[in-house]
Amino acid sequence: TIWQYNYSHDNSFGLFLNCTSYNEDSGIKDRAIVRYNLSVNDLGKKGIVYINYVSDGIYVYNNTIVTGKETEYIIQSNDKRTSFFYNNLIYNRSQKASFSFTDTSGLVAEYNLVYNEEGASIKNSDLFKKVNANGVYENPIFQGFLQEDSELGIDNLFTFQLEYNSPALNVGKEVD
Repeated sequence: TIWQYNYSHDNSFGLFLNCTSYNEDSGIKDRAIVRYNLSVNDLGKKGIVYINYVSDGIYVYNNTIVTGKETEYIIQSNDKRTSFFYNNLIYNRSQKASFSFTDTSGLVAEYNLVYNEEGASIKNSDLFKKVNANGVYENPIFQGFLQEDSELGIDNLFTFQLEYNSPALNVGKEVD
């Protein structure tokens, strides 16, 4: 499955929840790719990205996630899940957001930018930092102004384009 080019906003459960049926004995080797998506103000009651079921691999790369003030889980993963996070931009505006990984042995993370707006924080961010090789923790510098309580429509997508001096430009992992 390839999940791409979506604009998710104000959803209770977020951008992506996998429901794969991986079974090594049967030969079913489900994979999912989540790429080139924009998530704005999603609540993430289970996770804006939730790695729920076992799979042959969930690849999450080149996505932009802008949390709302009420976002709960940015990324959540159940035990012993195989997942890859590359080049994602996470702009956090919540004081109660968290990364929830009960087991990081199957997690590969590289070149993700994670930034907390003033007063915001992410629980378990230290755990993510440990596995996020070459991570960046600076303001991504969007072209537009992020309004606290905005319900942005598709006409405002340009708000989230990066400025020429963004630390997120021209860095990252090449992904096939």
